[in-house]
Amino acid sequence: MSNRVSRIVLGAALSSALIAVPAAAQESGFYIGGELGAVISADSEQEYTPGATPGTTGSVSTDHELGFSGAAFAGYDFGMIRVEAEAGYQSSRVDKVNSSFAAGAGTLAAGSQSASGDVTAQSVLLNGIWDAGEFEGVSFFFGGGAGAAKVKVSDLTTAGGATLLDDKSEDWLFAWQAIAGVRKSLSDNVDVHVRYRYLNVDETELTGLSGRAVTADFSSHALAAGLTFRF
Repeated sequence: MSNRVSRIVLGAALSSALIAVPAAAQESGFYIGGELGAVISADSEQEYTPGATPGTTGSVSTDHELGFSGAAFAGYDFGMIRVEAEAGYQSSRVDKVNSSFAAGAGTLAAGSQSASGDVTAQSVLLNGIWDAGEFEGVSFFFGGGAGAAKVKVSDLTTAGGATLLDDKSEDWLFAWQAIAGVRKSLSDNVDVHVRYRYLNVDETELTGLSGRAVTADFSSHALAAGLTFRF
């Protein structure tokens, strides 16, 4: 589902940009801003070693409820290209887990079951953004970023009572994101925007159920609205 969401959002934004009338170049200069929004979809893929029995592995993926996202950024606008530094935060609760652990493993049995827990991600990224064009006063932008993120998994527990993971890692990992959005000027110095972002964080090594080694990654889709103040 998450891949379908990203294709729909990016496809719609790209189609709009292709028919847009080229925008007049913005005045160059520094800017700062912030945004708040929702994590509309998130997923963590985890591999446990050993799995249900010695010599095996077992994988678990998580589905999440609607979560929270926020970011602050500062950058420089060169006209059609912007470069910005961004600090972001995301948090969402786990709704269920899907397990490939072998049948007969009790609370770790294969299949889908309800679960609880919190997953948070702090990120520091450097973004490059292209302002593609303007249509009826609304401009479209696309871009991406790379940097580092810290992911924490708290009390990931199945409905059967198995605490799969409770590892508040302090490791900073490589992270990247894709960005698309729209913005509109409210005045000479203030813009309002809506931004979609796909965030992906590299695999990390954690410690899970009964001391198992866990390899985990994280990805999310977020939608946020915010303000930019230009100088």
